[in-house]
Amino acid sequence: MRRICSLLSFIIAFTLGLILTFLSYSFQSSGPGFTKEEASQKLGRRVSYVAAPDGEMSLKRAPDGEFAVIPVGARGTIRGMQELPSGKYFIVIDWDGVGQNEPWRSWFGKDYRQAGIIEE
Repeated sequence: MRRICSLLSFIIAFTLGLILTFLSYSFQSSGPGFTKEEASQKLGRRVSYVAAPDGEMSLKRAPDGEFAVIPVGARGTIRGMQELPSGKYFIVIDWDGVGQNEPWRSWFGKDYRQAGIIEE
């Protein structure tokens, strides 16, 4: 009986570990990061969200931590870059909004176009 419980505990822990790893990767990255030079060249560019070809929705985050789906047609500006533990960088998009004290933001890697973001 102890062997069965130990085996079941191991299987459950292993499965949960895999699920959490995949969720963490999909939340943090839409692809490989930019080099510092590549990311800095994007600063100030205007972008639009046209919906991802794969049907996945991209998210934006408010300063208070709230998340929302980026509506199709939303426009924003690449205002920053954030260094990743790998030494690569994500671009930071500040989305336009009416009456916001602080902008909603999204972070994207190199294949941000696959996430439905296009440069204007």
